[in-house]
Amino acid sequence: MAKKIDDAVLDELLRGCERPEDLMADGGLMKELRKALMQRMLGAELTEHLGYEHG
Repeated sequence: MAKKIDDAVLDELLRGCERPEDLMADGGLMKELRKALMQRMLGAELTEHLGYEHG
């Protein structure tokens, strides 16, 4: 199920990003967002598929 990202959420994420490096460099928004999404997915997998609670 594809879910549209709310414009207000996107604006909040982009706040403070003024240069391409703010988005794409190590420690930039894209890397941090990818990291947060992967952690969320792996945490859900531990809980739902393997029966372990996060923590």
